[in-house]
Amino acid sequence: LASWLVSRQAACRGAQVRPLLDTLHLCGYLKKDSVGKRSLMFSANITGGGLLLQESRILAEQLLAGRRADELLSVSLAQNLLQKRSPATTKKMVGLIIPRLKTMDQRSLAVVVRGDKAEASLLLLAAIAGCHRLVGDFLVYISRECIARYKPDVTFRDWEDFFAQCVSLQPDMEKWSAATAQKLRNVIFRLLVESGVLEGKSYRILPLYLPDVVREYLASPQRKYARTCMEGLL
Repeated sequence: LASWLVSRQAACRGAQVRPLLDTLHLCGYLKKDSVGKRSLMFSANITGGGLLLQESRILAEQLLAGRRADELLSVSLAQNLLQKRSPATTKKMVGLIIPRLKTMDQRSLAVVVRGDKAEASLLLLAAIAGCHRLVGDFLVYISRECIARYKPDVTFRDWEDFFAQCVSLQPDMEKWSAATAQKLRNVIFRLLVESGVLEGKSYRILPLYLPDVVREYLASPQRKYARTCMEGLL
């Protein structure tokens, strides 16, 4: 992975890195560490699952019924709510889903539970973009490097360039294994297909419309970054 990153970083350094940095700075998403340098915290935890629509519907229904978020893991394990064979898989999925659902009010949760697939999927994508920086920043990349340049599809080469940019921002990602980087790519591309951003197999960029419930969710000042990510796809 290290030798590949050296070549990709050299290829994308400068003109392509700048737009991502500019967008993150604009949104206040770049934080200063203890020595005053800009830093990010990218995480690979989304490899544990993508959109997880059906599982999200189940847990959102529990929240609408009055269950507290901090109770969902124990209840999911005791009752096997997600119908998973392994408790470890249940723990991983609940750990991914709950932070997403906690950003939603009752109306948004109701859409996740009872809304049509397209609305619920886009609402979850907006929440995921705010919770998982690799997803949100990749949406920014697609907006800047594909849509704005009238590029009709997103390729694995685009992902490689994007990932190299992320390593430029957070050098400790060089320690991630090639298998982790590949799994991240596969999970995120599948997530974008499931949410209607990309067409399956060809990864062609699809026309996108944000339903009112998604726009209302993104209208909160706390979701400025997620709003930038999502509206850039329009």
